[in-house]
Amino acid sequence: MVRLDNGLHWEYRAWERDPKRRVVAVVAALAAALIGFVVMHHVLFSIIGVTVIVVSTAELYFPVKYTLNEYGAKQKCGFSVSEITWDKVARLEERADGVRLSPFDKPHRLDAFRGLFLRYSGNKDAILDKIAELWKTHEQVLGNETHSGAGGGID
Repeated sequence: MVRLDNGLHWEYRAWERDPKRRVVAVVAALAAALIGFVVMHHVLFSIIGVTVIVVSTAELYFPVKYTLNEYGAKQKCGFSVSEITWDKVARLEERADGVRLSPFDKPHRLDAFRGLFLRYSGNKDAILDKIAELWKTHEQVLGNETHSGAGGGID
């Protein structure tokens, strides 16, 4: 089945914005490999050290791919995939380098761990316009539903 997608797709490449961070991450990975071998006297610990550093700094080696469509927002970097559907988005938080789609209706201490942060890549206006278009459409659909326990329907 072919599905037409009128969503917005873009990539963010962190190493193009700040190449020094990538160099620091490579040095840290090599240091972890050296320390793992010197301290534990086994290559396996070197591999584990490098893997931990590379996985935790994946956005410095791989492009982060973003998608905004009628279902929600999606972020993919290497093997990691994060997404949030429009019915879960309660708040938008704009910053200079991107916008956070948060499941919390007010600032929360778990904001850094929940929701999705969409980084701009020279396309701030297109991203904000698409979010306004898609989130508004979804709110209209939700506005016509009656949710059980919300005081508007038969329980």
